[in-house]
Amino acid sequence: CSGTAVAAPRPPNIIMIFCDDLGYGDLGCYGSSIRTPNLDRMASEGMRFTHFLSANPVCSPSRAALLTGRYPTRVSVPRVLNPMDTTGLPDSEVTLAQMLKARNYKAMCIGKWHLGHLPQYLPTNRGFDEYFGIPYSNDMNPRVLLHNTEVVEQTATLETLTPRYTQHALRFIEDSKDSPFFLYFA
Repeated sequence: CSGTAVAAPRPPNIIMIFCDDLGYGDLGCYGSSIRTPNLDRMASEGMRFTHFLSANPVCSPSRAALLTGRYPTRVSVPRVLNPMDTTGLPDSEVTLAQMLKARNYKAMCIGKWHLGHLPQYLPTNRGFDEYFGIPYSNDMNPRVLLHNTEVVEQTATLETLTPRYTQHALRFIEDSKDSPFFLYFA
């Protein structure tokens, strides 16, 4: 009660890396013999979670569950979406990015979205300030590369995606250093 104001602690930055087909034992920090030094360093310097479940073993439903905290069937994404679908994650569902946006976080989605390709379903309409990635799986066509809602490449060059994703992630982190940020790297 001294009357001295104590500044609220700054919210943590969040980097969520979501990998298809990656098992718990595939990273060095979890005991694998596969060398993953950069991810191991991130794990040692940040928070590591050792108990987790996936709401579904395939792309679209697992992403819907991760970003909403709800079962895929409850958010109308019970199966893998394909480029012919005209649906996506409903606007009525609140995403993690939208929740963090209310807490003054900057948010960026990089990589595979797979929750609908029409403008109303893209990440920039789901709480993310910026998006750079492919709306579907790498093996689906058309395989357009988007920056926000604009097509950057009509057919994304797979061999250069990882370096370009990394470049965009590093730029976002550098540009966001003065505020809390959420980077969803899928």
